[in-house]
Amino acid sequence: MALISIAFEWALDQWAVVVAALAFVYNMLFNSQNSRLIASSLTVALMYAFGHFLLAWINELPFDEQVYFRYSSRFLLYALAGFFMAALIFRLGPNFTTTTVFSVMIFSMVMQLLLHIDRNVIGLNKISESIELGTAVVNTGLPSGYWYLWDFYTVSLNVTGCFLFIYFFVGEDIKEYLCSRFS
Repeated sequence: MALISIAFEWALDQWAVVVAALAFVYNMLFNSQNSRLIASSLTVALMYAFGHFLLAWINELPFDEQVYFRYSSRFLLYALAGFFMAALIFRLGPNFTTTTVFSVMIFSMVMQLLLHIDRNVIGLNKISESIELGTAVVNTGLPSGYWYLWDFYTVSLNVTGCFLFIYFFVGEDIKEYLCSRFS
């Protein structure tokens, strides 16, 4: 896996912000009676929008300092959005939509935390070396190469993000069709 350019990263992130905003607008216009869906799509849209500004701030830092903030700041962003979703679930009650979005946020939060630990605290793939040497071996640099956690992180966050976007556009209709068909 190779590094992507800052411009390509920015374009991908901007695409996600626009799709999340469109999903919110779509649900406001066509699913106005479903307050949980609207609140969930608004939460995701705001999280992606704040994340876009966060990415801009991180990319302005010197390259060797970016690693210290890239995953921890996104962890805090997912934690804030997860807290909001938990309050929403507590206030409105759980349903499939809110539980799904909350689960995706918790999963993403765990992945961000694992990558922060791996890149800044102790290399999770080098724990045995750290124990033998008595010093923490971290994966702050790329010379040691990527390992499967980084690939799993990248693929899983993209898949769960795409799943949320698809769900916000057609998930409620599919759920409604399946429930009416098989009940």
